[in-house]
Amino acid sequence: MEQYQCLGGFVMLLTRPICIGRLHARELIGSGPRLLRRGATLTYVTTEQFLIAFDLESLRDLPDREQLEDAGFTAESEKAGI
Repeated sequence: MEQYQCLGGFVMLLTRPICIGRLHARELIGSGPRLLRRGATLTYVTTEQFLIAFDLESLRDLPDREQLEDAGFTAESEKAGI
């Protein structure tokens, strides 16, 4: 269940530096494209290891927002203002 909670809260988790570090250390995400200007937003991309870890064929297999809401995963992020 912990993996699914991580997956379900993926956007929320990426707002927390410690979670970014954990995902990166496990090679589940990598650095994404970034504009070459001061203050440009950092972006991250999922890796092949991410797909393997969560038993996905592609990112299209991720649950949609309605499925997450039905499973109760978005309620916490909405309370947190994310």
